Amino acid sequence: MHQYLFFIGDFPIRAYGVMLALAIISGASVAYFLLKKDGRGWHEHIVDFSITVAIAGLIGARLWDVFFFDWHYYGNHLLEIPSYGKEAWLFKEASYSVH
Repeated sequence: MHQYLFFIGDFPIRAYGVMLALAIISGASVAYFLLKKDGRGWHEHIVDFSITVAIAGLIGARLWDVFFFDWHYYGNHLLEIPSYGKEAWLFKEASYSVH
């Protein structure tokens, strides 16, 4: 599988980002239909819950990456932890190199 699926201008659409988005949408859809079948009315809240969980998951993944894989760099560059630079952490490839 290729790392970049296609480009919109200079912005790359990465395979990992597309798979992550599909996983979130699929999980939210399954949860919605299962909760709707249950009949208790919880299905009305699944969209808000899914968005909250997706954002919390992305923040948690970033912190995991920083503290467990790249702390030797970010320990000296704390202001770059939340940055969206050229290699934005949200669209970063899933493979890590051992340092």
